[in-house]
Amino acid sequence: MKRILLFQNPGTLSLRSGQIVFEHREMEPVWVPVEDIELVMVESQQVSFTEPLLVHLADNNVPLVCCDASHCPSSISYPLKGHCNQGEIVRKQLSADRSVKEALWKEIVKCKIRSQKAFLEEQDLPLGNMDTYLRLLDETESIDSVVSFEGAAARYYFDNLFGKYFRRGRYGKSPNDFLNYGYVVLRSVVVRELISAGLFLGDGLYHSNRSNEFPLADDVIEPYRVFVDRIVHELFLEGETELGSATRQRLLKVLTSECRVKGFCHALSDAVGMTARSVRGILTGEASIKDLVYPDSR
Repeated sequence: MKRILLFQNPGTLSLRSGQIVFEHREMEPVWVPVEDIELVMVESQQVSFTEPLLVHLADNNVPLVCCDASHCPSSISYPLKGHCNQGEIVRKQLSADRSVKEALWKEIVKCKIRSQKAFLEEQDLPLGNMDTYLRLLDETESIDSVVSFEGAAARYYFDNLFGKYFRRGRYGKSPNDFLNYGYVVLRSVVVRELISAGLFLGDGLYHSNRSNEFPLADDVIEPYRVFVDRIVHELFLEGETELGSATRQRLLKVLTSECRVKGFCHALSDAVGMTARSVRGILTGEASIKDLVYPDSR
């Protein structure tokens, strides 16, 4: 299992002999091989980096997440290079028929609702109309209906997890801040794996906000959000309301989650990579919708 590095104290990050080195005047240097790292999260506003380290992290596909003064992720660094056949892949992706993209988005929404339903079952919470939404998705060909069923399922899901007065939003009350933090961490891995698969992230299936540079990542991430929801629900039941250091460290552990794909256990990042490659196959015409890969619903 690869490591997630969290830096909360002032210091310097540099590269030596293929290892990331953190130096602080009041402690011994910390050395970690870059090849063993899943993600680097920097929370302190007083950490400096060397240019060779940034390049080496990019060459090894390690996302670097920097936080603002309130400890919320504000930037993520990724490599510019992706798959060796990226140009050909992107050309095929952009020429994919609109019907293929809509069918893929519908299948992703179905996977998302199945994962939400499974988590509600896991928590012995009522399922309401979740099965009905899945049946209606199978029957509809309208993308507007797909979006409507997704929204209805999400409202029911969050009402049951966090109470009927909870409203999901980027700037809403806790536990929205927990969810937002966890989703950003998760998104960093989704973006990395889509880039590695050679896909162009600016061409989304459904998400298309002009201010969003990675709409495809926000499509693909949807069924994976439940891994963050699981941790946030635990914090909610424990009465946690502050996004403090200990809470953030627990949310970072979403990247160490394990999941089952086609009956076999995989690390979360490996599963995301499998999803990215299956999406590439569908968008380039090398695979069909039935070949889409996501973690099994429990």
